[in-house]
Amino acid sequence: MEIAVDTNVLMSALIKSSKSRELICSPKLALHAPEHIISESLAHEQEIIFKSGINKYEFSVLTTFLL
Repeated sequence: MEIAVDTNVLMSALIKSSKSRELICSPKLALHAPEHIISESLAHEQEIIFKSGINKYEFSVLTTFLL
């Protein structure tokens, strides 16, 4: 299945371990996103780390997997 995600959906999935993150990480889905989603996510790295309670390494793993 193919799905389009925007920056807000990705940010939510990065911040909170939720059904959204589970779906986005599913190998059954092919994700499509605007090109700026990478720079947007990386620009908010510290905010995401703070709000999610993950460390920099975990952020790197998540973004590498998702992006």
